[in-house]
Amino acid sequence: MQNPFELFNLAVEFNLDTALLSQRYLSLQKAYHPDNFASSSSTEQLKAVQYAAEINDAYQVLKNPIRRAEAILQLNCTQPLNPEETVKDSEFLLQQLMLREDLEAAACGCDEAEIVALRDKAEALRRQQLQAIETAIRQSGWAELKQQIDRLKFIEKLLLEVEQIEDRLYG
Repeated sequence: MQNPFELFNLAVEFNLDTALLSQRYLSLQKAYHPDNFASSSSTEQLKAVQYAAEINDAYQVLKNPIRRAEAILQLNCTQPLNPEETVKDSEFLLQQLMLREDLEAAACGCDEAEIVALRDKAEALRRQQLQAIETAIRQSGWAELKQQIDRLKFIEKLLLEVEQIEDRLYG
């Protein structure tokens, strides 16, 4: 896949103008929709389908903070980073473990106030992590960026768990 930022003619930045991203996505989709190539040769039709798929893939990367940060890391990191290597910060991991235990206890007790408090705490952690990612990018700290992305993945998973519990308990 080509550089998603380049495809959408956007600067390689973590904070994107989502309205501009959506506008460019719709414009590209309209221009390269396979239906526009119905009367073209089969080769041109295939190219249109492939390009439309690339547009969709790039859009999915750019609209997701984790995938967008990973794309920036991939574009800038000259040394391969071990994808199996994850967060080594024992304090962070202990915090995540404790939050999950608190969430499980709140879910078992159907403690709506505690579940809401945990969601709020997880959302605050997410905002902090997004800021840490932006800082790592601004400072060209690619190894640090990898660590911050991995931390965000933990937090996003926690938020998903909260959402699943809320859905299960409160419909």
